[in-house]
Amino acid sequence: RAEREARETAEAAARAEQLRQQETQVDTQQGEECTDNGPVLSQQSTSSHPEMQLNGLANHTEEGEHDNLQIWSRQDRDEFINKVDSDTVIVVGRGEAVTVRVPTHSGGTTLVFEFTTDSYDLGFGVNFEWPGDSDAGEAEPVLDTLLAVTRFDSHEKVVTGSHHYPGTGTYLLKFDNTFSMIRSKTLYYRVYYKP
Repeated sequence: RAEREARETAEAAARAEQLRQQETQVDTQQGEECTDNGPVLSQQSTSSHPEMQLNGLANHTEEGEHDNLQIWSRQDRDEFINKVDSDTVIVVGRGEAVTVRVPTHSGGTTLVFEFTTDSYDLGFGVNFEWPGDSDAGEAEPVLDTLLAVTRFDSHEKVVTGSHHYPGTGTYLLKFDNTFSMIRSKTLYYRVYYKP
């Protein structure tokens, strides 16, 4: 019996590792400017906005060069969920990660993202993919980490953030549920740009 339990435990661990390594890609079309579907963030600092609370990650930097990534939270979860289009509602399965690819838009200068979940927390990270330079012999894109995957209490509030485009490329927004082997999470998100 102990042998069977050990084998089942090893099989479960192998399945969990396999799920962690899996990543579902969801491509979005080019970002759209926010209109009456939600707020366009003002140019003022987020710390002075009365509805927003900083999560201690504003101006988060990995290597000091991405210090314009701002992340804060809002309390209008129910209102946000009611405004989200059905095509930006995703179930992030247990043990899964979903990456939303958002290309920079020629009419924008800043990416804005917002998300919340039905129940329980979710990991979230942001990368920026620079296109490879074929003239310089770099066929592979270069990836910069703007925010390593961090767990957010997205079931309690709307996590919101913005980042000034560093150039032309693609943002990779990673919604990570690989830490949960029991619960799937329903994710509500919006991504848009500011001119």
